[in-house]
This record gives sequence, structure tokens and C-alpha cells, in this order.
Amino acid sequence: MSTEHPIRFAVFGTRHWHVLEIAEAVRSNDAFTLVGLAEPDTESRTTAATQFGVPAITDYHEMLENDLVDAVVIGAINDERADIICTSLAAGVHVLADKPMVISHEQLRAVEQAAAVSDAVLSCALTLRFTPLFVAAKQAIERGDIGDVVGSYAQGPHKLNIARRPGWMFERNRYGGALLDLTIHDVDIARWMHQAEPAMVVADEGAARFGDHGISDYASVYLRMTNETVAICRSSWLTPDEDPTHGDRRLIIEGTNGHLEIIDSATRSLTINKHGTLASQTADRATSVAQPDAIAGLVQDFASAIQSDATPVITAFDAIESHRWTLAARDDAESRT
Repeated sequence: MSTEHPIRFAVFGTRHWHVLEIAEAVRSNDAFTLVGLAEPDTESRTTAATQFGVPAITDYHEMLENDLVDAVVIGAINDERADIICTSLAAGVHVLADKPMVISHEQLRAVEQAAAVSDAVLSCALTLRFTPLFVAAKQAIERGDIGDVVGSYAQGPHKLNIARRPGWMFERNRYGGALLDLTIHDVDIARWMHQAEPAMVVADEGAARFGDHGISDYASVYLRMTNETVAICRSSWLTPDEDPTHGDRRLIIEGTNGHLEIIDSATRSLTINKHGTLASQTADRATSVAQPDAIAGLVQDFASAIQSDATPVITAFDAIESHRWTLAARDDAESRT
């Protein structure tokens, strides 16, 4: 579905900084006009309305029923997102969902069915696909710089800052767990970089530091892909609170003729070993958390999909399959506890 007028964009749920960063990128993109936000929590709604200077309401249904919006970003509490996605798609409204967009197989089936019968675009904020060094790594693989991909190892510790987290994050049936919050990025990147779908999964999770708070704080996933390559993904909430950065992501991909390594921490770098010759790129991180370059790319990609029917980098299929296999990993991890 294409459109020529500025895309009327709203924020449904303002509970996460990620969504607010997307809203800032929307304001900077000429394809969109930010028309309002909906958030049931008074404090969160008031803060966001002040930041963006747009009308703010409690119930998102009002915007849909009165045809006030063409596209939305959804950042409600994790267990509430699926219903909002389905309702928005049914109204013909394009959806950019924060991750995780679902926390159960039942919710995933509902979103999959809603997307199948809607003409609206569904995408998801799996932002590593827009982070410049990950994009450069993908391009290197497609050029054949490291030969055929054989395997990969991803590591992603993050800082929990427990005192600043909302109470619902420590309720499994509302939050969904660390696998869906953190490891889904690495599952998605494995599908993207390996250029294949998972065929089987083995996973584990546990609580090494925050068990008393009812939260799993580390997880490991082993994916065997359809092309017989292997992806190993590890993520955690174990970065020390005193650390200057929010996370310290690493990705190593082995190929038949070389390898590449990404470091995404206080400094960012990509090193490509092509037939024994090393080439490196470096880039500074704007802040310890924000990803302005990746978010801007995500928002522009979403606009292009709406305006010109271009295929988004993260399609509905990609969003659904990355959630499907992360849920399967959580199932396997829970079977061991």
C-alpha cells in the first residue's frame, strides 16, 4: 500500500527508551508527521507528551476508530503488544513493533494471522540489521570475502540497572524472559548472516546474579541451520552496573576462506580476515545506549515500505520467524529447569 501524503505516525505505548528514540527519528524524517501518542500510564504519558509536544491519550483505540493515524510504533508492556499489533493491522494501520512483539506461541499465531490478511506493513525493531558495522559485515559475506559461512558465535552481555527497571519486568508472564528481550537479536542476525533458517535449536537459561528477583539473567542458544551451519548465541544481564556502556556485543563469523569479528561496545569495530589479509573499520558510539544511526535506518526503511511498496529489510516473515525460533529456544531452556 503506497501513499504520497506525509505518513501520520503515532506512538502506542511509551514504556521503553527504544520507542522514544524511534519517535525522535520519525520527527526527523520528512516522510512522517508525528500526530500523537497513546499510553495508559499517567507518568509515562505525560513525560512523552512533554518531550514530543503532541496530543496524548490513554486508549489507543480512539486513534484507530477515528482514522487519525496511518502508522504506529508499539512499545507497550511486552505481554500487551500482540493485541495492539493485531488491532492496528486489522484497521489497516502499518506497524513497527518493538521487540519482543509477542511473548507466547499463542500471541505469535494471532499476529501471524493478522499480518496474513492485512494490507498493512508489519516490521519489527530488530535494529542490528541497520547498525552500520553489521550491515558492512553482511555485505562482506555477500561479496564472498570470507567464503561460505560455516559458523558464528554471538555474545551480548547487557547492564540491568535493576533499580531503574519497572516491576512488570520481573513477572515472567508479562516480560517474557531474557531470551525474548535480548537473544532474539542474535537469533535474527544468525538467520540474516547465515542466509538460512534454523532447523533445530537447543537452549539453556539461568539466574546467576538476579535469581532473587525472579528473572533469568543469562541464556545460551545453539542453532543448527538448514544449510548445516551452526550459530551459537549467548546473552545476559551480567554487565556490571559500574560499566560505562550498556552492553558489550561481540560477533564472530567463520567462513571457508576467512572470518570476521564485530565488537560493539564503548568503541565499535569490524575486522575482516579475507584470505589471511586483515581489514578493519572503526566507529564511535554516540552514547552508551542510543543507536541513532540504526534507528534512522530502521525508520527510513519502514517509510519506504509504506510509500513505495518496497520490501523492508525486516519483513513480517522475518519478524515472525525470529520470534518463532526464540520462543522455541525458550521452550527448550524451560524443559531443562
